[in-house]
Amino acid sequence: MDARLRRLVTPRRAVAALAETLTREKWALGGLALMRVMYAVAALHLYLTNYTLRDELWGPGSVYPHDSYREIAVTPLTWAYTIATSAATFELVFHIGILVAVAMLLGIGGRPTVVAHAFLHISLYLRNPLLMDGGDNIAHIALVFLCFVDSSSFLSWSWRSPVGRQGRIRAEVSNAIHNVALIAIAFQVLVVYWASAMYKIQGRMWQDGVALYYILRVPEFTWPGVSELVYENRWLVFALTWTTVWFQLAFPPLILTQRFRVAILGAAVVFHLGIALLMNLWTFSIYMIGTEAVFLPSRLAARLPARRQIARSRRLRPQEEVAHAARVGGL
Repeated sequence: MDARLRRLVTPRRAVAALAETLTREKWALGGLALMRVMYAVAALHLYLTNYTLRDELWGPGSVYPHDSYREIAVTPLTWAYTIATSAATFELVFHIGILVAVAMLLGIGGRPTVVAHAFLHISLYLRNPLLMDGGDNIAHIALVFLCFVDSSSFLSWSWRSPVGRQGRIRAEVSNAIHNVALIAIAFQVLVVYWASAMYKIQGRMWQDGVALYYILRVPEFTWPGVSELVYENRWLVFALTWTTVWFQLAFPPLILTQRFRVAILGAAVVFHLGIALLMNLWTFSIYMIGTEAVFLPSRLAARLPARRQIARSRRLRPQEEVAHAARVGGL
């Protein structure tokens, strides 16, 4: 029996099965569309809430010198603001960044818009690294992978049809690139949760159940009038501290199961909304919720509005619409 099983499951057949799985269709189109929207919302939040202070934060008069930025802008994805040495060029690059973020929010332009946004937004963060709040860590990595996926099949407007007449080889290569990039995004989420949990359980304050008390006492991470209600209740502090640890430990294995995926995703949304409200880390929370959307189950993702076509585009035949809608499934 063992010999027969070894003949059936050979390395060659395993590789062929993996290749067929990766190239058959694109996964998680709905979840990736939600991720695109959430990333655009986070970017616009950063742009607009700091709009009146843009020169002091990122412009020629920034508290972080332009020369210091040029020293750390060592990759092409960080070069956008190297030309912004005058008020005019800074205003041009900054406002182009806002327009591109709006286009990405609406799904206009598809993958080229995502690439442009990654270039402009990663450069903006690096222009003043003093403003980073942690959300940039996952965003910078995931944005690069987002450039290689189809994130505009849902919740978007487009000049082009979502389903075109592609050659079989071209379609399979496109599907494989999409799915590998999706796996890389999902892997980043699992790493963030697992590493965060591992670091916490090694800390004495987390082991004693008092870490949240000290976190909420930091002025930058406080909601006046509300945080006090939490950190003044020792039992609530203890419960929330250990709930955080157990949730982060449980997320990686549970998110990979169909049975508990919806529940753990709901818990993740509540968890990050709590961080946004109590610690004022809005962009971090939006980025995390957006990245976690790639795990959205297909039965929920299928309810998202499909891509709206602008008048110039080709009208899809009914069978093409059905085939395209079927590809929304999550991981």
